[in-house]
Amino acid sequence: MVDALENLVQTKKASRIDATIQSYRKGEVTLGRAAELAGMPRFEFEEILKARGIMKETEVDSVEELETGVSVINSLHTSNERPEES
Repeated sequence: MVDALENLVQTKKASRIDATIQSYRKGEVTLGRAAELAGMPRFEFEEILKARGIMKETEVDSVEELETGVSVINSLHTSNERPEES
């Protein structure tokens, strides 16, 4: 009886996580809110998303803001590259 009850609780938790992930992917809830609804810390929810191959969604207000962010990342990447040793 105890095993059946534990199984039911685990199944219910997995279903809640699956439903929350779907809401997150549809943009219905933020990452933080999705973690709350799933009943876990945000970092744990992020790990579940990562394990399932789901990328975190990010928002920008404009194309210019996005392009600026990409430029900053590219410049950081370029400045961190080391020349190959001969």
